[in-house]
Amino acid sequence: MKLTLGKKLGLGFGVVLIITILFGVITYSALATMRKKQANLFAIRVPAIESTFGIRMVNQRVIATSYRYVFETSGTAAGDADKQELAAKIQLIEKDVSKLQQLSTGFELEEDKEAVRKLAGQVVTFRSTIEQVTTAPASSRERAVEILDKSVVPQADAIKKTGAD
Repeated sequence: MKLTLGKKLGLGFGVVLIITILFGVITYSALATMRKKQANLFAIRVPAIESTFGIRMVNQRVIATSYRYVFETSGTAAGDADKQELAAKIQLIEKDVSKLQQLSTGFELEEDKEAVRKLAGQVVTFRSTIEQVTTAPASSRERAVEILDKSVVPQADAIKKTGAD
């Protein structure tokens, strides 16, 4: 078979056309994958990061309010306000953990899902420990400080670390 100049040009054009179509399909496929990852980022990851940040911020405020309660306001009207503030802050943490649990169904890594389960358990323990501090009699400040130093602060640090992971 003899290839004339026209056939050679047509064959070359056909090969270039096939390569161009192939690159177009690959590019379109990659773009679709990027869109899917971007949607996942905005639907799952960004809210998860916001919730984690909220947990960490409120967590630090809980510690500060707990110490203020023990050293300054326990047994006073201001102490009652601090108790209410602590309960509200714990509820904020629980709300963020609940949001993370809902979002975790879309997490790709099993270790991320496990971290959320671990965080939920830590928050339950944290709440009960804070309740121990706020229900301790005003006369037993040393016991409340011991609970804060030996339980609340380490638990808060553990929550902070789990949230960072």
